[in-house]
Formats: sequence, C-alpha cells, structure tokens
Amino acid sequence: MKLSSVTVFATTLALSMSCSCVFRTPEEAYDDAQWVSRALVLSKRQQNMTDFVWRIIYTVRYITVFKNVKGSRPLCPQIWTAPDTAACGVPFLEPGKQYLLAGSFDDDSKPTINLCTPLIGPWNASDWENLPKQIKTKLGSGTAGRKSQC
Repeated sequence: MKLSSVTVFATTLALSMSCSCVFRTPEEAYDDAQWVSRALVLSKRQQNMTDFVWRIIYTVRYITVFKNVKGSRPLCPQIWTAPDTAACGVPFLEPGKQYLLAGSFDDDSKPTINLCTPLIGPWNASDWENLPKQIKTKLGSGTAGRKSQC
C-alpha cells in the first residue's frame, strides 16, 4: 500500500510539472511567432539567473531571418530557453548544427524559444538539413504563415 501511494504521488508530481502546449498548425505557429530564423548553433551554456532559476543560453549565427516583428533591428545572437522540457525548454540543440527556430522576445527584447512554438513536428527546433524542400520554399517566398495566403 505504501509503495502504491508513493507511485501515485510521484506520477502526479511528474504530470503537474510537465510542459503543456495548445495545438497549433505550423502556419498558426509561424503567424504567432515574433521571430523565425534559420540559425547555426555555435555554443550552449547554462546560466544561473537567481537561486532557483537556470536558463540555457545558445549563441547562434543567424543565416536567414524569415520573420522579425522588431523590423530591421538585428536579433541578439544569444537565444534563451528553460533548461528542461518539463518547463517547455529546448535543451537539445547541438553546437555545429543548423535549425529552423521560432520564438518570441522577453521583456528585455532577448529572443527566447520553447516547445510550444513548433513550426514542423512536435518540437520547436527542426534540423534544417532534414526539412522538406516545400517548407524551405515557403519560408523563402514569405508564404509560410496563413495570414500571407489569399
């Protein structure tokens, strides 16, 4: 009996601490994103923000910016995310790889990414090399979002 109580508690705790996102089509995710880019990840590090808050900071080189609601203002080369998927973070990007990323800006105008802005598939980050050609064409022509279509 004691073991089953512990199991129920642990399962409840795990479920309550997991990331939950509203389903959106890739077009809706593109429209809702504040920025969308093909980016090369140069490095990854963790930073302690406060006693209990950590963030992963990716340093990237933007190859192509497909969308930026800040207009011609360049995107900061550091992208911030939570350190684990339970907090909707994107901790699995690898330095040396190119990704299609979509995100928003925090209150300090830093670009952020999370698992709830997927353009392709269930995760936010899509390996650029494996993207279908039709997606790359839509991004390049500016027709990736639903608002851009007649």
